[in-house]
Amino acid sequence: MLKEIIEKGKERFGTYERLGEQLDVSAQLVSDWKHKRKKPNAVQVMQMADLVGFDKYQTLCLVMEEFDTKNAE
Repeated sequence: MLKEIIEKGKERFGTYERLGEQLDVSAQLVSDWKHKRKKPNAVQVMQMADLVGFDKYQTLCLVMEEFDTKNAE
């Protein structure tokens, strides 16, 4: 889910750098999120969801579940 949101954000803003600017983070951090090297906080997930037109709360739940499932393996 997180990767999908980031890709939609890139489509909308053209680059990861511009998406990062909208979220007040670096393009490198956006890339780290995409490749699950780092985890965005709840506010950042909801901001991304809002930027691409997804439901903020549902997206937050799905992204957090995605990370919980990964950590459970």
